[in-house]
Amino acid sequence: MTNNKRPELFAAIRKLLGYALHERARWGTLRFQLFITYAGVSLLVLSLGAFFFYASTTKIVKERAEQLTLQNFKQAESSLLAIRTEMDKTSKVLLANESVRGYMDRPLSQAEEVEATATLTQLFNDVLFRYDNIHSIYVYSESGKILGVTRKKLYTTSDSGLSSWAYTSGLYEHVLDTFPSMDWQSNVKVQDQEAVFRYPETAEWNDSLILASRAIVSSYQERPLSILTLSIKESSLSPFFAELAGITKGWIYLLDGNGNIIRGNEQDERDTPVFTLEHANGNKYGSYTTRNDHEKLRVVYYRVGTTDWTLVKEIPYREFSKDSNTLKKIVIVMLLASLLVAWVLAYYWIMRLTVPLSKLTKAMKQMEVGNVGFEVAGMAHNEIGRLGMQFNKMSRSIHELIETNKQTEEMKREAEVRALASQINPHFLYNTLNMVKWMAAVQHAPNIEETVTALGNMLRPIYRETSVFTTLGDELGYIKHYMTIMNHRYGEGTLIHVDIEEGLMQAQVPRFILQPLLENCFVHGMTQKYAGTIKLSGRVEGGLLVLEVKDEGKGMSEEKLVELRYRLAKEKIGGERGPSRAHGMGLLYVNQRIQLHAGEAFGLDVFSEEGKGMTIRMRLPLEYKV
Repeated sequence: MTNNKRPELFAAIRKLLGYALHERARWGTLRFQLFITYAGVSLLVLSLGAFFFYASTTKIVKERAEQLTLQNFKQAESSLLAIRTEMDKTSKVLLANESVRGYMDRPLSQAEEVEATATLTQLFNDVLFRYDNIHSIYVYSESGKILGVTRKKLYTTSDSGLSSWAYTSGLYEHVLDTFPSMDWQSNVKVQDQEAVFRYPETAEWNDSLILASRAIVSSYQERPLSILTLSIKESSLSPFFAELAGITKGWIYLLDGNGNIIRGNEQDERDTPVFTLEHANGNKYGSYTTRNDHEKLRVVYYRVGTTDWTLVKEIPYREFSKDSNTLKKIVIVMLLASLLVAWVLAYYWIMRLTVPLSKLTKAMKQMEVGNVGFEVAGMAHNEIGRLGMQFNKMSRSIHELIETNKQTEEMKREAEVRALASQINPHFLYNTLNMVKWMAAVQHAPNIEETVTALGNMLRPIYRETSVFTTLGDELGYIKHYMTIMNHRYGEGTLIHVDIEEGLMQAQVPRFILQPLLENCFVHGMTQKYAGTIKLSGRVEGGLLVLEVKDEGKGMSEEKLVELRYRLAKEKIGGERGPSRAHGMGLLYVNQRIQLHAGEAFGLDVFSEEGKGMTIRMRLPLEYKV
């Protein structure tokens, strides 16, 4: 912005603040209305833009958090499957060992029992040494014989009553039923397995275990009668959950096929998850929104391979809003700054644009008080400038019109004086014609009597009727009197033949509309001087009243017919015309009368051939007298 523009901008800002602080803005001014409209629209548009930007950004943050969670779940899937695969292989290796199968085959002597126990203890210790995540290995037989090996102790006992946890919890029967597959069970405590040996309670009794169990079948048995259980420490899964935490906080847990939590992260341990297996609806992964007792949550789930384990993360919605709080503040600041700049610039330009309108308003007020001829100077070259020029032109025209009206009124007063001086009483004229008729009757002059009677009948509606329209029947009566006068004037050689249905006699037509057409037949259409036949017909056609006047006269050439049709379509009464256009003025007058009352869709059509007469067709709206 140039230096000479800055003072104007600062002045506009000061004026805007003055309006806001001192409440001097008037709602009725165009300037204020334009500013309020622009301010409201800009506020709406920028607010909507900011809202959709914030909403879309929050949505992106949420989607990215879900995608990152699913990616972490996919990475954890391979680790969890590796653990299950390794436990499956380990159990198969142990079951393939003859010492394990032989230990349960038959009753052993005390020496054989000690030897077999030592062999199995060594075998199980090797496995425990190889896998840090295995807490203990147990073998349960059908007779209640139990052997357990941990990293610290060897447990052997005989539970002939089958009252220990492995039998009463249904683990033993369930493993036999799932043979030959491996059975997985979670939420088992160390105490559940060790209590049967009646040793003192240890510090790890409340530790949770995951049991990977498989049924044992020896060479001498047709069905499995014993089970092997590998007890995995749930705490060994903690590193996986630490890796799954990601950027967005939330509760992560692993569910088994029964909907029980196998393991969860340490930050928000709870007993009851909001996710159930029904929410998955058979899908491998997905997400949905729900609520718990405290807040709104976004739940992301992922089923581990083809197993019945499912990884779940419950993300509080406040985590998404927390990530976008900074963005929200930035958006609000940018919105307010944009609105302020837009409003200041808008007010500045509205001020500049409305100055010419203010000048124009002042000029109009000058005209209101009678200062006609007042003009506006210094208008811009735009729409408002053109409006000012039109105002100046209008002002000059009004001044000229006032002067012209003064002259016209003066002329009217003179014409009224002349009209009053030459006015004849209509009753006096009609009574005089009536007296002439009786004088003609006394002198036995019937032609004079008929002519005067016809003329009186023609003049009567002129003085008595003031309406523009009449019925077709009355118009035909008027034509009858006109034909009587014309035949007395030029002889009795002209006949008129009327072919109109009786039902059309009440149709409305303009008064005295047919007389000029008959006169045209007398003056221009007769082959012999004022002798011939004129046919007048009427009908309804396409919802219109169509009247035709046809003579048997000399007609006209194609060139003259084209000229006459052009004049009917284009010329107006009162315009300048040359001597060659005196012909057809009656038809032009009738055509314009019809169009004046009915519209340009109606009027006259002329048809003629040289030597074959002329037909004039009149199209009128079909309306009946009520």
